[in-house]
Amino acid sequence: MERERLRRGGFAALCVLAAVVTAAAMVRILAPDGAVAREDSPCTPPANTFAAVRDRFVVTAVLRVDTVCSYDLVTQEFRQGMTREAWAAGTIPVIPFHTKLPGQTRVETLPRDADAGRRASLVLLSSPDIGGYAFEVVLVHRAGRWLVAYWNAAPPGTGLPGPS
Repeated sequence: MERERLRRGGFAALCVLAAVVTAAAMVRILAPDGAVAREDSPCTPPANTFAAVRDRFVVTAVLRVDTVCSYDLVTQEFRQGMTREAWAAGTIPVIPFHTKLPGQTRVETLPRDADAGRRASLVLLSSPDIGGYAFEVVLVHRAGRWLVAYWNAAPPGTGLPGPS
């Protein structure tokens, strides 16, 4: 009985470790410039390009890896009055991609319309456990920085391949 309890505890610890390693690997895959926030330092800002900010937003806000790091990537209007502390708690105004397999999540981005201070992309996310979903993201250029101003589900069928 005691041995079985210890075995289950060891298995649970191994699962937690695997989840942490998978999340860290996912961040490195989607943001190879070092998106992982170290515990002893503030979040490292991405390069100031719309693609780098968009990609970091997907990892931190949508996939919920170091969620607090997405706070400075969005406009004040997008935050809806939330403080950094409230944002860090994880209940944020961002539609998440709730996969249990973040290390196997595939991300594709397709450019949409663009003006001098605005860029839009279609973001296609897919994983073996929940399938694929399409999202629209809009970034705006304010005070010399690219910020996410909009994130929502794309209309059904947008950008997703049809049945084979």
